[in-house]
Amino acid sequence: MKIYAFDVEVASWEEGSEEVNWESPPEISCAMIADCSINVTTQNPGTFSLAQQVGATVEYEQFAGHPYMNKTRLRALANRLSEIANERDSILVTWNGVGFDLPLLRTLLKGEPYMQRILLEATKKHVDMMYMVVAKYGHYLGLDKALLGSRVPQKVHDVTLLSGERLTGMSGKLAPELWQRGEHEAVLEYLKGDVLSTLILAYAVSLNKDMGWVSSKGRQNNYAFPSGLMTVAECLEADRTVARWMRDPVDHCAFAERALRY
Repeated sequence: MKIYAFDVEVASWEEGSEEVNWESPPEISCAMIADCSINVTTQNPGTFSLAQQVGATVEYEQFAGHPYMNKTRLRALANRLSEIANERDSILVTWNGVGFDLPLLRTLLKGEPYMQRILLEATKKHVDMMYMVVAKYGHYLGLDKALLGSRVPQKVHDVTLLSGERLTGMSGKLAPELWQRGEHEAVLEYLKGDVLSTLILAYAVSLNKDMGWVSSKGRQNNYAFPSGLMTVAECLEADRTVARWMRDPVDHCAFAERALRY
């Protein structure tokens, strides 16, 4: 089985806002797809060994534009995601692709029926690992916490600027400003780290049938996914095992509504 991991960065963000303004959405500055195909015959091979195997064979595809990706580049990205989603023995994976990446791409290609159709199909066929947690256990989960709990190498938080200076504490919130300043390689370095971590985590969940995560208090938790990776379509049909401590579980159907609207 071949797994592809996908993520985007945006060219701007409303200062002080935590939510996307879907009436005036940000443009996409760059996108990255990472893929590899490894053969692991034993369950739970150890994340260090798994990370080594993925890291040694991973390949990257990048899409970018300045000051942001134009419609031609967005269409090329949409077509590539559709190809992957329909490729035999392959899986497209994101972290919160249902909540952000894919509905953003669809919104930016609004008014183009063919693009809407293929992106909707890709959304349903792809695996959003955060949405797996939302759908089955009823709450949101940050990628950093899942990586830490699953003992997968952490996201990139240090990047090199054009001046040669190392910027520590890099995050998605800094990416738009850096991109507009021309620090494209720093943003792409950060994005490459994101898709690589997502790719390794996807292989770990697929092989081990569970996902570890660490709470805000540092407590180790594990969620079982007996069938391994679950597509968005499968998540919508799955039985829920809402965490006992959840007083107000997330409505997973409402959460996916924008991504699945046609």
